[in-house]
Amino acid sequence: MLLFVLILAPGKVLASGDSLLHLHYRDGELPLADVAFQIYKIGSLDREQKLQLEEGFRPYPIHLQGTKAAQWNECAQTLGAYVLRDQLPPTASGRTDGEGRLSWTLPAGVYLIVGEDAVRGNHKYRTSPFILALPALDGTQGPALHEVTALPKPEGEELPPGPSEETEIKVIKIWEDRGHGDERPASVKVALLENGAVREVVELSRENHWRHIWHELNPRSSWAVTEEGVDARTYEVLIREEEGIFTVVNSYRPPQEPPGEGDTERPPGKEPPSPPRIPQTGQDWWPVFVFAGAGVLSLALGHLQEIRKRKKGGKG
Repeated sequence: MLLFVLILAPGKVLASGDSLLHLHYRDGELPLADVAFQIYKIGSLDREQKLQLEEGFRPYPIHLQGTKAAQWNECAQTLGAYVLRDQLPPTASGRTDGEGRLSWTLPAGVYLIVGEDAVRGNHKYRTSPFILALPALDGTQGPALHEVTALPKPEGEELPPGPSEETEIKVIKIWEDRGHGDERPASVKVALLENGAVREVVELSRENHWRHIWHELNPRSSWAVTEEGVDARTYEVLIREEEGIFTVVNSYRPPQEPPGEGDTERPPGKEPPSPPRIPQTGQDWWPVFVFAGAGVLSLALGHLQEIRKRKKGGKG
């Protein structure tokens, strides 16, 4: 499922070292105006470009700590639901203008972007939460870029005319704990969220085949689920949704052995990875990336190579 398109432009480096994030929200040629977006700084990148979470996001039972960018958006929907449930204050927020545009100036970090569902007549537009880093890397070992444009892809849904209570939401629990089933709890609790607030908590167990269906729900509301009371030391949670069916996957997490004496020493002759290069201005290429959950597809590498060839050919 396509989450968003990311356009990386050279832009100008702000004196503060901050980055510009532009957001364009459209359904084809139709701009989606007055749609709220919240931004949460969830962490920063270390010297190996791995995510180090902020303290407030570490307790969640989600596999994000120490991961790289290709893995982030697998977890964005799960993290977004927990953030809304706990009503965490956003780092920044705003609403799209008449052209569906919105911009922020943000310090370096890794950010979760969450957009509200928008109802326009008998159409409902949803966008999946996504995660990105600022400044951004171009994927070709080039310099970090301080101006980024995100194009979240809305998913349209036609609503029944007039007031209606016809939506069903199903939740299914899946265990990925082969060989460790004896550590599985006898039951788990799952909360149904309506517009970010907990509407009902149900218990899933072997008796109900680890599933539940909610009936007669308002199709104009925003719906999400979270798993409650997960022992993050034993299980990681990943929540996926497709056409009103939420799949909650619990993956067994082996115990972390404490590092042995001297494990942190650097092998002889090994130097730490170099930090990202300082952004440069004046570049004349605009890499474009499409994020589709599992990774990144560059649409502009061929164009970049052609420009470099032309530059070399024009010298002398």
